[in-house]
Parts: sequence; structure tokens; C-alpha cells
Amino acid sequence: MRMFVTALASGLVLAGLSSPAEAAKEPVVLKARTPWNVDFGETKCRLARAFGEGEDKHVLLVDQHSPSSGASVTVAGPSFRRFTSRKETLVALGDATEPFEAPGMKAELGPIGYGLVFSNIYFLKDQPAVLIEARKAGSDNEGTDNDPVRISGQLDSEFGADIEYLSFKQGSREVRLETGPLGEAFEVLNTCTSDMLKDWGFDVETQRLVAKGPVWTNRDAVTRRIVDSYPRAALRRGESAILRMRVTIDEQGGVEDCVINEVTRTETLESPACEQMQKAEFEPAVNVVGQPVRSFFTTSITYRIN
Repeated sequence: MRMFVTALASGLVLAGLSSPAEAAKEPVVLKARTPWNVDFGETKCRLARAFGEGEDKHVLLVDQHSPSSGASVTVAGPSFRRFTSRKETLVALGDATEPFEAPGMKAELGPIGYGLVFSNIYFLKDQPAVLIEARKAGSDNEGTDNDPVRISGQLDSEFGADIEYLSFKQGSREVRLETGPLGEAFEVLNTCTSDMLKDWGFDVETQRLVAKGPVWTNRDAVTRRIVDSYPRAALRRGESAILRMRVTIDEQGGVEDCVINEVTRTETLESPACEQMQKAEFEPAVNVVGQPVRSFFTTSITYRIN
């Protein structure tokens, strides 16, 4: 797949911050400083944008490792300094959704500094209901953040057009990134992930007709082995990470291939998840007429030391 960075639309060079006296009541509002940049990578598609200016510079990263209505979201900058992994974060997709809880992992992004990484946020109107159903279908083990079903093949650009800001709140602290409508950006991400499907050897139209993705039937047993085999070097260093796993499942439910991609950068943490996935058992994906089809399963793996 070709690699390039392109700009979508011109941004606003303006930052709006509430005064310290108002910070507990009013959100910190940051306007876009740069256009959207889109990176068509070999293993992921990324939207990136900067907000604020100078010492108040913030960044927003939206990453997709496969076609989905969800994405990994990273936010970073000085306004997130007091945000922590130990508290639930309330996320709002502009005025298009009610705020919903999303677990985030604290991280640092070089000179940008403090931030949070959310392994998967679904850009859907019924976000809270989707999360509830996903958790019901997923494992109770906190070592993984499961994406049990293919809820949608792509981002909804019409819904994205209604999202004009993203809000992140912990306690009385709220940071609001004024992105402007996300419809055009979603369309570009959809093009990128469709190109990735082709590179993986899938027919795009066939995958769009998948009504139900592969179902992992021995999830608990394999997940337990993945979590129990926390890499020793990473354990000694206290290293945490969020990884994205993609498994190709054939028409009979067999595991063809497994790939691990980093959502957060690591130094020594090499996950043994793909080795364990050779023992995984799946029901194959089925299309809209109930026929089994070759497809893929994706999930996030979170390594965190309590």
C-alpha cells in the first residue's frame, strides 16, 4: 500500500482556553490549528490534527486497523495532565450523542506530553447501547478489550457530518476539541481501509455483505493464556500497552493468519497472542444470505499492570 500524508480541509488558527478560575465549571475549548492530515499506512489508517498554539498545543489521532465503525482515539496535550487511567472518562461525540463512559490508558506523546489512548470508540448514535452489547458478548477478563462482532463495515460519514467536536471529561475537568464536521474525514478513512482490505487479499464487496463476523467460541480459555503469558521483560519494566490483533478466518472457521499491530509504542513488549491464537476456535463469518465466507476478526489487547 502506498504511504502518503494529505490535508483535507483548512483549519482555524485559534485557541480558546477557559481561565483557571473557570476551569472547574467551564470546559477547556480548543479550536483546530491545522488541517486534517491523513496517513495511508500499511497496517493502519490515521487521521491527525493539532489544536491550540505554542505551549497549549494538543493533538488528536484517530486510527483504524481495519474497516469498522469504531477507531482507536488518542488525545494529548497539557490540558490532559491531570487525567488518569484510574478514572472513567466521559466521551461525547459533539451534540450527536449523550456522553458515555470509555476506558482510557494514560500515555505520553513525546513533546506533546500528557494524553489518553482509547482502544476503541464506536462512532454511532447508539454508542452506549453498542458498548453494553459488546461487553455482554465479550470476556469478563480485564486483560482484553474485545470487539466481538462486526457492527458495521465502515464509518458512517452522514453521522460524522453531525459531529462538530469531541469532548473528554473526568470529574469537573472537560476538554473539548472543536474538530468541525467529521463526514469528509470519515470518507477518506473508509477509502483507506478499503484499500487495506484489498492488500490483505479480500474482495471489498464480499466483505461489505458480511452480516455477522467470525465468532470466537473458546475465547475465555485462549484469552486466559494470552494474559498469563505477559512478556517477562515488559513485566520487569512495568510496561503497559494497547495492541490490535487481526485474525483471518476461513470458510470453515479455521485460523489462517494472525497479525499484531501496536496502538501504543512499546520497547520490550512483544505479545504472544498470535501464538496462542493457533488454538482459537471460530464459527465462520456469514453473509446476508447465510453463507459462510472467509473474513477477519479484530480485537484490542490491553496489557496493564495494576
